[in-house]
Amino acid sequence: MTGAEVDWIPGLVALAGGSVLGLVLGVMSRRGPAGQADAQHSGRSKAEARAIRIEDLSQRKDQLIQQIRDLEDTDLAEGIDYATEERAALE
Repeated sequence: MTGAEVDWIPGLVALAGGSVLGLVLGVMSRRGPAGQADAQHSGRSKAEARAIRIEDLSQRKDQLIQQIRDLEDTDLAEGIDYATEERAALE
């Protein structure tokens, strides 16, 4: 390979473009989701917003568990086939 020159320009341009794109995507992913969730919790700290979100999810979990328990109580009243389908939909 004597006297053969390598054209580095296209490779360096691709490397720079990929690095910039990766940096932009990395920064955007670290910022977290924006939009409606931020608008709902404006004026609150992140810790308060997180605590509210956890409480909401906990209440939702409790509601679903209660629905499953209620469904088990009504298994015999409405028939087992119907209850099995509804339970699968809830889970």
